[in-house]
Amino acid sequence: MDRELNNINVIPLVDVMLVLLVIVLTTATFVTTGQVPVELAKAATGRTSHSS
Repeated sequence: MDRELNNINVIPLVDVMLVLLVIVLTTATFVTTGQVPVELAKAATGRTSHSS
């Protein structure tokens, strides 16, 4: 009976790792292909706002 309690159940670990793998792969796909449209703000002037 003690032997059954000492076994580690790896199925939840594998499930979590597969979900993380899918999330990383879909995120990497959107980053590399640039499919997420982003509108950047336009500058009113061509000067930078660095203060010396």
